[in-house]
Amino acid sequence: MIGICEWENPESEEYTKATGFPMVLWVDENQQANVSLLDKNEVPWENILKGEILDREEALNHPYKEEIFHITDHIFWEDKEIFYFLKTKLKETENTILNFIKNIKIDSLKY
Repeated sequence: MIGICEWENPESEEYTKATGFPMVLWVDENQQANVSLLDKNEVPWENILKGEILDREEALNHPYKEEIFHITDHIFWEDKEIFYFLKTKLKETENTILNFIKNIKIDSLKY
């Protein structure tokens, strides 16, 4: 989730409002970076301090939507640790699926 905070007074250290954009980031088998907004019930956080977590439709229509996707671009292209982590998760998932398929006994399948 990416959160955007707003300040009524730019000189203050304390923000007055926060908006949470729930999302998932992943790297696909073609090494393409992907981002998708989620509904708030699809993330583990129930609330955020001084604000709200948006549902997918609300996030898609929010005035900060472009800024959120701009932030995710920076995450993918400048934070190599996150990109590597997401690539590693893809490889682990592929290996889990391949191991599952290898262990299926053909004679136990019913057609």
